Amino acid sequence: MNIIVFITHATLTLQHAKMTFMSLANSKDPIEFDEILIYNTHQKDLPNQEILKLYNYFNIEFIKKIVFFDYDENTHKSLGGDLQAIKEYCNNHYQPNDNLLLLKSDCLLSINFINELSKLKNLNNEFIFVAPLINAKQSVTDQELEEYIKLPFAILSSDNTFFMEDEILSSDNDFRNRPGVKPGDDIIKYISCTVKGDWSCHYLPNKIFNQVLLSIKDWGGCSFEHLKQYWIGSYKSFVVHKYHSIVSENRKEERPGEWGKWLEK
Repeated sequence: MNIIVFITHATLTLQHAKMTFMSLANSKDPIEFDEILIYNTHQKDLPNQEILKLYNYFNIEFIKKIVFFDYDENTHKSLGGDLQAIKEYCNNHYQPNDNLLLLKSDCLLSINFINELSKLKNLNNEFIFVAPLINAKQSVTDQELEEYIKLPFAILSSDNTFFMEDEILSSDNDFRNRPGVKPGDDIIKYISCTVKGDWSCHYLPNKIFNQVLLSIKDWGGCSFEHLKQYWIGSYKSFVVHKYHSIVSENRKEERPGEWGKWLEK
């Protein structure tokens, strides 16, 4: 089976969900998914019925059915807590070789992303697929995001995109290559990276997901560095992160340091 695990939590709005569904609906030559599992931690703010309306509105033909996770309010409010709950569900409902696309609703997929997953079928169900992540600043409009995901390949550095970091923390970044440009400049709308070890949007078999180390912490709580032999990147596809505040009942501060200030512009 092929399953999308759609994750939405506090600070992610109906508009975030709409943009993610829009990106799925615009997928070019997609592979088929058996179901989309909705993992919603904040049903008081964003009822599952509203998500169902979006799903029906976009009529994503390559997804056969929609399933709703029975969220337990006692789940620890952290990434590790959510992923632990999802892991337990997947172990109980899916087979080890079933493939999972773990997709948060602050992520938009490029139009070629779903199609590229077809290239992984000969990897013996041993992979963690992670495409480049393009972080949009707060000022980027939804219309701009919709146009951006139509690009035929990831553009890591351009007039409006600042390449910050790669997986090996090399000096091949725009801090060195474009010393006259800073990520906080108004002309910069997107901050890109190719880091695979940061949890964003991942496609992997259930048996590999089961090996991800999780701990319940206030921030983070996910480690899969020990699975590095399975990491693979994309050919042309990419993921765009739509900005959102992270202040909630469980976190009183925005993103720390310069990184947070850059994205808030």
